[in-house]
Order: sequence, then C-alpha cells, then structure tokens
Amino acid sequence: DPVSRRKYFFSGEESVYFEPPLWSILAGGVIGSFLLSLFIAILQIKKHSYFKVDRKENIQFTLSLLWAGIVNFIFGIIVSSAVILLLQRTSDFNLPITLSVEDYLGGIVIGLFSSKLGETLTTTLTSNT
Repeated sequence: DPVSRRKYFFSGEESVYFEPPLWSILAGGVIGSFLLSLFIAILQIKKHSYFKVDRKENIQFTLSLLWAGIVNFIFGIIVSSAVILLLQRTSDFNLPITLSVEDYLGGIVIGLFSSKLGETLTTTLTSNT
C-alpha cells in the first residue's frame, strides 16, 4: 500500500519505500495504553481527597486504583493491538474517526484512544453476528 509507506528519494530516477515493522506500531499501542492508564489513575487521585482521609481508606483506594490501572492497561493493549492489526490487514474496517497508522506514533494515538475504540470494536463485532 504506497499511501501508508514513507517514500524517500535518493535521486531523480529511483525511489525506495521504507515501511516500519509491525512490532514498532504495536509497541506504540502499548505505550499509548500505558499513558491512558496513567492518565486515568492520576485523574482519580485528583478527584479523591487522598490526604484528608484515614490511612485504611487510603490503602483500599490505592489497591483499587492499582487494580483498575492494571485492568485498563491490559484492555488497552488488547484493543490497540486488535485495531492496529485490523487497520493494517483489512481495508473495510471502519472506525468513527479516520486514522492512518504509519509508525509508532500512530500506535501511541491508537493506544490513547483504546477505551473508546474498544467500545466501537465491541459494537462492530457483536452487531454483525
């Protein structure tokens, strides 16, 4: 697919196409999923009056936040990997936004939106059955 490949000209007559390996795009998805999980955790800490409650409640809050962060991270990895593979290997997969994933930065963007993309993916897959 020439649109998704980067084109570098070395002379006026020849061109060479470089395509990043799939693992680098998937690694970007993992990084984006981690950033999303971290963002959600920090947002929850900001909402919670962490220093104004007793120690037992802080421990419970911290453990629940850690568990939620791990679950969000794993969910993000699965969703971003599935979306990246579908975008790279199929041409008829439609998302609510137009995406062109060309390198690890595109993978990071997919990972950052993995929560909403997961909802869309679930709706798309379950409505066709």
